Amino acid sequence: MPSRLPAQSSKFEWGDFALAIKSDEVTLTVADIPELLERLQDMNWPGSYIIADFLPAFGTDLIEPIRGVLTSGDNIWTYWVLSSFKDKFDETFWNMLKSELLAISSSWNEEHSHMQALYILARTKLIPTEVIRLKVREFRLDGRSQTDECDEVDAMLSKIEP
Repeated sequence: MPSRLPAQSSKFEWGDFALAIKSDEVTLTVADIPELLERLQDMNWPGSYIIADFLPAFGTDLIEPIRGVLTSGDNIWTYWVLSSFKDKFDETFWNMLKSELLAISSSWNEEHSHMQALYILARTKLIPTEVIRLKVREFRLDGRSQTDECDEVDAMLSKIEP
């Protein structure tokens, strides 16, 4: 059983390590969360999807490490974390990150993390649906947000408030 996380530079070792996580061959602790989250900086890295599927098991212990990602200014990493976890946690979890989600959703960025934040805010009903609809409309009119992302948020709004 591996006793430590693989070196940062060893992507293939991380792929093997992720498989060990999946097969319960390794025990991880809350102290490992930040480094595991780093593996979500690029979802093309080996093992990143396995790690993303595993991390929700830590529950609310993820709040502060995720807050660190959301406030890091790294919009790509923020996109991957939000898109990986957007359907994995409930309103109570996301409410603890509401101010960060509002800040991210307030303005367009080329990695589209703003749309992932809007999706979470819509799904969890943390802000009024009218506010979300206005933001989606604004992003649609701006022309820089992808149509499918706007459609995904609109579809979520239709589910919760037909």
